[in-house]
Amino acid sequence: MVDFLRKNYVTAQLSEVQDIIREYDANGDGALSFAEFGQMVLPATNNSLRSLAENRRYSYNFRASEPLPYSSVNLLVRLVEKELGLQRRRNDNKLRLLNSPDFIKVRTFNEIARYHSQICISDLTSYLESNGYWPRFEDVEAILRRIDHDAN
Repeated sequence: MVDFLRKNYVTAQLSEVQDIIREYDANGDGALSFAEFGQMVLPATNNSLRSLAENRRYSYNFRASEPLPYSSVNLLVRLVEKELGLQRRRNDNKLRLLNSPDFIKVRTFNEIARYHSQICISDLTSYLESNGYWPRFEDVEAILRRIDHDAN
């Protein structure tokens, strides 16, 4: 992925790309399988769009032996750039949270999960609303899908 980004004039540190891969690496092998790559590039919460993209087997304008069209490469580069930006902001926030003397992981988890063993959509929605954020269902679902590596 680092080589792909560099070939497309995007500067990224190896550690940043490794963070993105860890984000989508469901089996923890340090690499993205085709299915894991699909999690990164396909819509996670819009099943009809995802199905349409996954079931497309060929294109009238593209042959497998040819390089990807510029428009497809450009969109993929823009997507990975957004992932890099998100990863950078998230890492900055995690560091600030870690350095906050008031943050205790177990207490925070229990507050969000309402003392259950896991956080569900309704728990996260209630927690966000109680703190002044009014997320859409799709946004909360996307957050949980992104971090729920065992898909339970």
